[in-house]
Amino acid sequence: MSQTPMQCVPSQARVVTTDQSTLRRLSLSGIRLLQFIFLMLLFAQFTLAQSSPLVYTTPHISSIDNQLINMGTSTAALSFIVGVNSNGAAGTVAALKISGVSTNTALVPATGIVLSGPNPNNLCTVTLTPKATYSGVTTIVLTVMNGTASAKTSFTLTVNGKPTISSIANQEIGMSKATSALSFTVGDALTTPASLTVTGASSNTSLVPTANIALTRADAGNCTVTVTPMVAKSGTTTITLTVKDGGGLTATTSFVLKVDPIAAPTFSPAAGTYYPSLTTQGIMVTISCSTPGAVIYYTTDGTAPTVTPAKLYKNPVPISKNTTLRAFAYISGGSPTIVSSVTTGAYVIGTNVTPGGV
Repeated sequence: MSQTPMQCVPSQARVVTTDQSTLRRLSLSGIRLLQFIFLMLLFAQFTLAQSSPLVYTTPHISSIDNQLINMGTSTAALSFIVGVNSNGAAGTVAALKISGVSTNTALVPATGIVLSGPNPNNLCTVTLTPKATYSGVTTIVLTVMNGTASAKTSFTLTVNGKPTISSIANQEIGMSKATSALSFTVGDALTTPASLTVTGASSNTSLVPTANIALTRADAGNCTVTVTPMVAKSGTTTITLTVKDGGGLTATTSFVLKVDPIAAPTFSPAAGTYYPSLTTQGIMVTISCSTPGAVIYYTTDGTAPTVTPAKLYKNPVPISKNTTLRAFAYISGGSPTIVSSVTTGAYVIGTNVTPGGV
């Protein structure tokens, strides 16, 4: 009876040992299985991300500053950036559609809007070419779409046209005289008249140096030019006036200035028929020349006056009988060949005496 308890104790100890080992092996296998499942899930997520496109929403487009160009030119390639967002992260732009329209197609037609891009950095450009002879303002609207949503940006394009300047008629003056203040007007759609630049030039600077072209300008665009030729100089020159606006565009007008060698003399009273009065036997004729510094020579016998034989005019000429008075003028000290045209006047003295003279 003492042997039975001794055999039962070791048997129970062996059963307990076997159960603990099995549990350990099962635990390790479970951990490995869980690790394998986790890795498979990661692989599946990666594969799905590579093979399935993301659903993009809320496209966006950056802004462009307003533009100012001169008529007959194009803008530079204006840069802007487009993009899309998916779950708050930047996505591909390959599927985006970009378009542009002009609100003033008479100025910038659809063919005048050239788009490029996007490049790998999401950069795009737009180049605008207005019609060559047009000026004005238009709004350019750029739109980016991803099929279901869109974004827009807009900016104004101002095309600066040429300024305007009115014409001046051709002028003729006597030697050593200045023109009157000749009026003309200037204007521009974008530049105020006070900010316009007006200059003058002469094609014959020996007759009219540039410094002798005096310009005045009022804020309203009303201007004057006064031209003063060199003293004792005659000839012709073309005066060109140029107006330039803030964009550098210009407009011009020109007129011809003729400077007579010397103004022809004038007679006062004018030639005609005169009757002596009871107290006078004729008339006194004053000869004058509007050219400053000019001297006058005359004859009373109808012959052509010259510098040597003719009489130098100093005082009014008495005429008491039928007389053909002729005179010319030239600048003292100048060349005798540079003289005025000859003025001729026929004076008839009547025989009938009137109380007051006629």
